[in-house]
Amino acid sequence: MQFDFRRGGKKCSQCETAFSPGQAFVSALIEQDDGRTVRLDFCCDHWRESEQECIGFWNQTMPDLTTGKVYWAPRDVLLSYFEHLIDSDQKEIAYVMSLVLLRKKMLTAKTRFDDESGTGQIVVDRSTSRSWEVPDVDVAPDRIARIQDELSQNLFSNQLAED
Repeated sequence: MQFDFRRGGKKCSQCETAFSPGQAFVSALIEQDDGRTVRLDFCCDHWRESEQECIGFWNQTMPDLTTGKVYWAPRDVLLSYFEHLIDSDQKEIAYVMSLVLLRKKMLTAKTRFDDESGTGQIVVDRSTSRSWEVPDVDVAPDRIARIQDELSQNLFSNQLAED
């Protein structure tokens, strides 16, 4: 399974002003009323942490976009998002996210399970030893593009995250 991750546009979700190189802003993963998780970026004037019900957030500075580099969101945001996917029963995206986190060596595969609920893998956070059951899923080809889009919109940054 191949995934093509892209960056989204960079402007404030509140005032729609484009970020300029060197400008500080906040990226947040927020669950919408329909259950979708979206990434919203806010200029510092419009971000109010206490007012946002978010899965995770991180501070950034708008880089020079001509470099073409793309980085993941911070570790704690990636794990919070993964846990949110597991808790909200979004099996296909949680499965793909577990593969990403395994590849990034944030999670390790502990063991497989096969019980009345189905088959899958138990994964463990390498830092905290917290574990999750990730059911096996067969991701349909038409879903791949939507999962790619959701992950790229939600989890990529133009700068290296400070964990």
